[in-house]
Amino acid sequence: MFQGGFPKYLKDDVAIPVGLIPHKTSENVNVGVSQENIQYIQDNSVIQFPYRIYYTDISDEDIDNLSARQKMILHCIYSRSCDGFIRQKHLYSLLQTDYEDWAIPYIVKICDEYIVEILEMTYDILKEQDTERKKEILS
Repeated sequence: MFQGGFPKYLKDDVAIPVGLIPHKTSENVNVGVSQENIQYIQDNSVIQFPYRIYYTDISDEDIDNLSARQKMILHCIYSRSCDGFIRQKHLYSLLQTDYEDWAIPYIVKICDEYIVEILEMTYDILKEQDTERKKEILS
């Protein structure tokens, strides 16, 4: 369910943070992910990830034990959380890294959503960054 949201060469790195995601869901929901998916093409491969996830947040201690790339993957996954505070926390953490190109669709996707505080935070961070990589990915 999460492997398809990242390039195939990240398979091993994706498996580690995904294995740490609690199986407990929030919002009294019986499923961990929405049926609706976001889809994009990268390097002639279809990449898709859930529109929303309903899993509770992972502990900071578990996050600290991940490699930098695995943290990026985890932050991308949790940027799809049904809880706006969790989305903002993980997006903020992702934006503070030297994120790789495969993370850009997760960042862009959250920018078409409705939580003003997340949009303002994202804009404040991105306005200081070079936009060429984002333009290339999205063109």
